Amino acid sequence: MRHPFIAALLCLLVAHGTAAEFANYQIANAPKSPIYVSQITGKSFSMMPYYHATGIDSLHKRYEYGGAGVTIAILDHGIDYKQYAFADTATQTRRIAFEHDFVGDQFDGVRHRRESRTAYARCNDHGTNMAGIMAAKTKTFVGIAPQARLGIYRVFGCLGPTSTSVVRDALRMATLHRADIITMPEIGVLGDAHEQSQLQQEIVDAAKAGAIMVAAATSNNYLASQQTLHFSYARLPVLSVGGALLPYRMSHWFSVAGAPLVRIRFTSPCSAMDYSFGAVGIVPLDALRVSDASRIDVDVSNTVILVTDRQSNGDDDDRLLQRYLNKGALGIVTTLPDWREQSCSKAIFKISHADAELINGLCKLSPRHRLVFNGEHGNFDEGGQILVDTMDKPRSYGTPVVKPDILAPSRNIFTTGIDDAERYVRFSGPSAAVAYMAGALALYKRAKRPQAINLAQIKNAFRSTATPVYYAMSSNGRMTARYTAAGLLHVESAIYNSIHK
Repeated sequence: MRHPFIAALLCLLVAHGTAAEFANYQIANAPKSPIYVSQITGKSFSMMPYYHATGIDSLHKRYEYGGAGVTIAILDHGIDYKQYAFADTATQTRRIAFEHDFVGDQFDGVRHRRESRTAYARCNDHGTNMAGIMAAKTKTFVGIAPQARLGIYRVFGCLGPTSTSVVRDALRMATLHRADIITMPEIGVLGDAHEQSQLQQEIVDAAKAGAIMVAAATSNNYLASQQTLHFSYARLPVLSVGGALLPYRMSHWFSVAGAPLVRIRFTSPCSAMDYSFGAVGIVPLDALRVSDASRIDVDVSNTVILVTDRQSNGDDDDRLLQRYLNKGALGIVTTLPDWREQSCSKAIFKISHADAELINGLCKLSPRHRLVFNGEHGNFDEGGQILVDTMDKPRSYGTPVVKPDILAPSRNIFTTGIDDAERYVRFSGPSAAVAYMAGALALYKRAKRPQAINLAQIKNAFRSTATPVYYAMSSNGRMTARYTAAGLLHVESAIYNSIHK
């Protein structure tokens, strides 16, 4: 039989909800590190929660998978190979196995093509961003496949798009170098029908040789070339990857005694605040007003005071609160947006109105109910359903939409930058999702070796283990997306299922 308290709490949750939209975080970025520091507690948290959501952190920690022996070819803007993240500190060597510049700086997609053996990124950090997501390795930051080798093939100059003939040549070289995974670029200069046919054949040949090619599931890459004036990967053996928004956010919360999964999120005007109170009582300000009018003192030791309104004479409330704070109350839980206490001598928790109603409801059920404050309750919190990234939504009804094979995280991915051996940036967009998928494939390939795998097996492994993803159709609700394929990749599940079948 369900406990009466739990039943009552469930009723309150249905009535008021527990995930009210509320600013519950205050964060400060720590340079050169994927760490954010809470301004409320001073503690730091990892800014890479998507590793947990996609099973990568478990593969790194439990199985020590790092993509060793796998080569990822990046057909892009080149790389800043001075970055410490691409060096093997044990052997003092670079982990870039192959490189070639097919275009030179002045290439504009048609003219001024000039080749060289060094694929150094002089004018764009795009390739370096992608490489960092896939395979960076430093003391503070580890990419998805930190033991993988990289093949860097520069196909973009500084002045414009790339062409079918350039990508054809780069893909041919990557295949000769026995690349396991190849990221394919957006091709904005089609060339003639013969060049297009040659590139199509190179893609087919690379797949037959065992390479897994990956491209962003964008309209430029997958709709008919006559519509977009871009080369289309449609009906070719290339894995299409879309983007996903993961609703993680820095959160601080306290919980309800007896129901630890009910999190009441808060923010605070105080900094470096310690709120390790344990289980404490709740005293509404209204109760103190009544007692004060009757000239009866309330025992507020080991309690917090709930403040949801101010009387017309706010000074009286302020004096009343200060008196009880001096008598031992641990802090104030409030919905008032303008609440300030200059000294922050006692903890202040700002919560949503919906959560305040929940607490008031608990007080009415029983004055013995308690809240649990734990200073460790501050981390990244899953704020709701995973959504399709906006880059993959149709522009309007009737607009053709590319349906990807799988989705990968695509927003605010921590990665490497250029012009500084220790520069790190946030990277978003279709290419971030492609890089994430390429790194995940390196882990998968390493786990499956020496067994050969093809694109059909890859699709089956990742789609059958994907996390469902939703598409915001209206402001009133969400429904399963038409264009999200199987959902968000989960690498650990894909590997486990394919090995233990």
